[in-house]
Amino acid sequence: MLETIVNKGAEPVRWLIVAGIAYTLASTTWTFFAAPTAPAISSTRSIQADAPARDQGNVNWILGKNLFGKAGAQPVLDEVAEAISILGGLG
Repeated sequence: MLETIVNKGAEPVRWLIVAGIAYTLASTTWTFFAAPTAPAISSTRSIQADAPARDQGNVNWILGKNLFGKAGAQPVLDEVAEAISILGGLG
């Protein structure tokens, strides 16, 4: 009895899943082939007006941040050795 109810209920669920997949594929295809829309000019102007003035093409500003550490700096061996001894004690 329960098996027949489950089998009858499974068929509409399958069709709903197929319809959802078809809708997703159609909307994705429409997004790729639709004409591009113009951005809202008023919102970009307000953001640019509030942003601080900074040279957009200044590579030295980025290099000055030392994102990966300073070149030629001595490694911190004491902290590394301490971390290894702590981890070695756990094993």
